[in-house]
Amino acid sequence: MIKKMFKPLTVIPKIKSHFFIWIVLILFFGQLGIIASVFADVGTIVSALHKNFSDGNFYTFSIALLAAGILPFAQEYLYKEEKIRFRGFKMSSMIFGFLLIVIMVIKFTVLPTTSSPIAEIIIQSTLYAISLFISVYFLCLENLERDYESFKDIDDKATKLLQKKTSKSIGVDDRGVQL
Repeated sequence: MIKKMFKPLTVIPKIKSHFFIWIVLILFFGQLGIIASVFADVGTIVSALHKNFSDGNFYTFSIALLAAGILPFAQEYLYKEEKIRFRGFKMSSMIFGFLLIVIMVIKFTVLPTTSSPIAEIIIQSTLYAISLFISVYFLCLENLERDYESFKDIDDKATKLLQKKTSKSIGVDDRGVQL
């Protein structure tokens, strides 16, 4: 089960250039505000990073990253209804992404910050790292159809079709029940 869950990540070597462009445009340019503030700050790098953490810049970027990853799946559900492949993976990833966004919004806006700045940095860094991983996972899910044959074993429709073909009746028992 866990092996199947991480199988979409194996598409990365097949989309090397797309993945590189995604890293540069989304991750690097998306972090440009944080990077610029580190270099523009008169103090130390540590104080600049602390300011970015206390301002919630990592939460903001994580939320935007997840929302951008959810968007293609939401559009697919809105416009392609019957032709969606890997529906289970996409739907569960969308739900997890939404939950993560809600957790970050609640943590940043409603819950008070912890008394320890180190604890706050650890919490924010952990949520940031999870968001990065989920965003890469979203990218991989978007690109599974490029090599459908390699991934059809995790596609809901192909799996159901295969189960139908292999689950033929083997007869009738002594009570007349179809086996």
